[in-house]
Amino acid sequence: MKNVFFAAGDNFDTYELNGVICGSTICYDLRFPELYRHLSLQGAKIILCLQNGRRPGGIFGLYCHRPAGRNHNYIVAVNCVGNFKGAPFYGHSMVVDPMGKIIAEGGSAEEIIYCDIDLAYIDKVRARLNALADVRKELIR
Repeated sequence: MKNVFFAAGDNFDTYELNGVICGSTICYDLRFPELYRHLSLQGAKIILCLQNGRRPGGIFGLYCHRPAGRNHNYIVAVNCVGNFKGAPFYGHSMVVDPMGKIIAEGGSAEEIIYCDIDLAYIDKVRARLNALADVRKELIR
Protein backbone atom coordinates (compact mmCIF):
# COMPACT_ATOMS: atom_id res chain seq x y z
CA MET A 1 0.00 0.00 0.00
CA LYS A 2 1.43 3.35 -1.01
CA ASN A 3 1.80 5.94 1.74
CA VAL A 4 -0.05 9.06 0.62
CA PHE A 5 0.62 11.12 3.74
CA PHE A 6 4.36 10.95 4.32
CA ALA A 7 7.52 10.79 2.27
CA ALA A 8 11.03 9.82 3.28
CA GLY A 9 13.22 12.76 4.18
CA ASP A 10 16.69 13.39 2.84
CA ASN A 11 18.13 15.79 5.41
CA PHE A 12 20.10 13.89 8.04
CA ASP A 13 22.01 16.87 9.36
CA THR A 14 22.58 17.79 12.96
CA TYR A 15 21.89 21.25 14.33
CA GLU A 16 22.97 23.38 17.25
CA LEU A 17 20.56 24.06 20.11
CA ASN A 18 21.84 26.31 22.90
CA GLY A 19 25.41 25.38 22.01
CA VAL A 20 24.77 21.61 21.95
CA ILE A 21 24.87 19.55 18.74
CA CYS A 22 21.55 17.69 18.37
CA GLY A 23 19.73 15.44 15.94
CA SER A 24 16.03 14.70 15.44
CA THR A 25 14.23 11.50 14.53
CA ILE A 26 10.75 10.00 14.65
CA CYS A 27 9.42 6.72 16.03
CA TYR A 28 9.85 4.73 12.82
CA ASP A 29 13.53 5.73 12.74
CA LEU A 30 14.16 3.65 15.87
CA ARG A 31 14.26 0.64 13.55
CA PHE A 32 17.31 2.03 11.73
CA PRO A 33 20.41 2.14 13.94
CA GLU A 34 22.47 3.56 11.08
CA LEU A 35 20.60 6.87 11.32
CA TYR A 36 21.49 7.24 15.00
CA ARG A 37 25.08 6.27 14.23
CA HIS A 38 25.20 8.85 11.42
CA LEU A 39 23.88 11.63 13.68
CA SER A 40 26.34 10.61 16.40
CA LEU A 41 29.28 10.64 14.00
CA GLN A 42 28.17 14.16 13.02
CA GLY A 43 28.67 15.15 16.66
CA ALA A 44 25.16 14.84 18.12
CA LYS A 45 25.25 14.76 21.91
CA ILE A 46 21.45 14.71 22.23
CA ILE A 47 19.05 13.04 19.80
CA LEU A 48 15.35 13.84 20.05
CA CYS A 49 12.83 11.19 19.02
CA LEU A 50 9.16 12.06 18.56
CA GLN A 51 6.76 9.12 18.88
CA ASN A 52 3.07 8.29 18.74
CA GLY A 53 3.20 4.85 20.34
CA ARG A 54 -0.06 3.18 21.25
CA ARG A 55 0.99 -0.05 22.95
CA PRO A 56 2.55 -0.27 26.41
CA GLY A 57 6.27 -0.61 25.87
CA GLY A 58 6.29 -1.71 22.27
CA ILE A 59 9.10 -0.55 20.02
CA PHE A 60 9.27 2.75 21.88
CA GLY A 61 10.00 1.25 25.29
CA LEU A 62 12.27 -1.42 23.85
CA TYR A 63 14.37 0.65 21.47
CA CYS A 64 14.86 4.08 23.05
CA HIS A 65 17.78 3.00 25.21
CA ARG A 66 19.67 1.18 22.43
CA PRO A 67 20.85 4.14 20.34
CA ALA A 68 22.00 5.94 23.50
CA GLY A 69 24.09 2.98 24.65
CA ARG A 70 25.43 2.20 21.18
CA ASN A 71 26.52 5.75 20.42
CA HIS A 72 27.11 7.13 23.93
CA ASN A 73 24.78 10.11 23.76
CA TYR A 74 21.45 11.16 25.26
CA ILE A 75 18.12 10.21 23.74
CA VAL A 76 15.16 12.44 24.59
CA ALA A 77 12.11 10.44 23.53
CA VAL A 78 8.72 12.15 23.56
CA ASN A 79 5.55 10.09 23.18
CA CYS A 80 1.93 11.18 22.77
CA VAL A 81 -0.69 10.72 25.49
CA GLY A 82 -4.47 10.77 25.38
CA ASN A 83 -6.71 9.25 22.72
CA PHE A 84 -7.17 9.68 19.00
CA LYS A 85 -10.20 8.17 17.29
CA GLY A 86 -10.75 5.91 20.28
CA ALA A 87 -7.21 4.55 20.36
CA PRO A 88 -5.08 5.47 23.40
CA PHE A 89 -1.49 6.62 23.23
CA TYR A 90 0.97 5.07 25.66
CA GLY A 91 2.92 8.11 26.90
CA HIS A 92 5.98 7.31 29.04
CA SER A 93 8.26 9.91 27.44
CA MET A 94 11.81 9.40 28.65
CA VAL A 95 15.38 10.64 28.77
CA VAL A 96 18.04 7.96 28.34
CA ASP A 97 21.70 8.51 29.27
CA PRO A 98 24.85 7.50 27.29
CA MET A 99 24.92 4.07 28.96
CA GLY A 100 21.30 3.32 27.98
CA LYS A 101 19.85 3.97 31.45
CA ILE A 102 16.50 5.76 31.72
CA ILE A 103 17.13 8.81 33.92
CA ALA A 104 13.65 10.36 33.66
CA GLU A 105 10.32 8.89 32.58
CA GLY A 106 6.81 10.22 32.40
CA GLY A 107 3.59 8.35 32.89
CA SER A 108 0.53 7.82 30.74
CA ALA A 109 -0.97 11.27 31.47
CA GLU A 110 0.09 14.63 30.07
CA GLU A 111 2.99 16.03 32.07
CA ILE A 112 6.39 17.68 31.81
CA ILE A 113 9.37 15.68 33.01
CA TYR A 114 12.64 17.25 34.09
CA CYS A 115 16.15 15.97 34.56
CA ASP A 116 19.72 17.17 34.34
CA ILE A 117 21.71 16.22 31.25
CA ASP A 118 25.41 16.02 32.05
CA LEU A 119 27.23 16.54 28.75
CA ALA A 120 30.56 15.82 30.48
CA TYR A 121 29.22 12.33 31.23
CA ILE A 122 29.33 11.60 27.50
CA ASP A 123 33.08 12.23 27.51
CA LYS A 124 33.52 10.00 30.59
CA VAL A 125 31.63 7.15 28.95
CA ARG A 126 33.50 7.55 25.68
CA ALA A 127 36.83 7.55 27.52
CA ARG A 128 36.06 4.02 28.74
CA LEU A 129 34.74 2.58 25.49
CA ASN A 130 34.26 4.83 22.52
CA ALA A 131 32.33 2.81 19.99
CA LEU A 132 32.26 5.79 17.63
CA ALA A 133 36.07 5.82 17.41
CA ASP A 134 36.01 2.16 16.38
CA VAL A 135 33.43 2.49 13.61
CA ARG A 136 34.61 0.78 10.43
CA LYS A 137 33.73 3.56 8.03
CA GLU A 138 34.63 1.41 5.03
CA LEU A 139 31.61 -0.74 5.87
CA ILE A 140 29.22 2.23 5.76
CA ARG A 141 27.78 2.98 2.35
